[in-house]
Amino acid sequence: MNQGGAKYFMASFRVDGITGHMASPNISKEYACLPVCRGDCTRFTKEANMSPVKPWPVPDRVPGEDRLYGGGLYVDLVPAATFGINCRKVLTKYQWSRLSRGLKARVDFTCEFCGMPEVPDRNIYHVTHERFSYDEKTGIQRLARFICSCRRCDEFTHFGHALVFGGVPELILGHALVVRMLNPDDTTTMEGLEAEAVAAFEVRKRRQSINWTVDLSILAGTGVPVRAEDLILAAPIESGSVATQ
Repeated sequence: MNQGGAKYFMASFRVDGITGHMASPNISKEYACLPVCRGDCTRFTKEANMSPVKPWPVPDRVPGEDRLYGGGLYVDLVPAATFGINCRKVLTKYQWSRLSRGLKARVDFTCEFCGMPEVPDRNIYHVTHERFSYDEKTGIQRLARFICSCRRCDEFTHFGHALVFGGVPELILGHALVVRMLNPDDTTTMEGLEAEAVAAFEVRKRRQSINWTVDLSILAGTGVPVRAEDLILAAPIESGSVATQ
């Protein structure tokens, strides 16, 4: 296959119940010019366009938050049982809208992975990614930090979800490779990204056998009103439960 002057070797893959195709191109930075949206950005822009809500005044470092946790851009999948147990579950839509805008405002509405700014005139809005740490011995899934992410970096982060909703693997991986190469010390290859994605699904599969407790306690440090009992949530495994992120 030849696309845009780059040669691809296409291969089918199936991980964690998802079938798709990956390509191994001689990648070039022309990927950086690919369209940000393919007409499916409604779920990202709807909240942003609800109303110009005032950003919640979030401190540069929320108490209990580790702004360096997890490094840079990688596939970040949550276990099936805790899918959907996040800040949105314990806050109202209005509270989350304000908090999300506040978290994005503290980095000037710029993607913390690739540096791309929001462009409202082009209907390009960013999202707030919640990054968790996982202690497989104690079963604690702890909210470690918040990250402002552009649409395309978010697709790579939530790779399984992106595939289910029609994402094109080679474009998602291509964007991630460009972002990785912004670091001159990074030696990532397309084949390496493919292996990382497959490994992430294997980790997620392993974690699905654990009875997780989700710790959202850093939310209290943002100042948004939330009940203490809502910050620690048990998520028992449901038989046959399957979810993708």
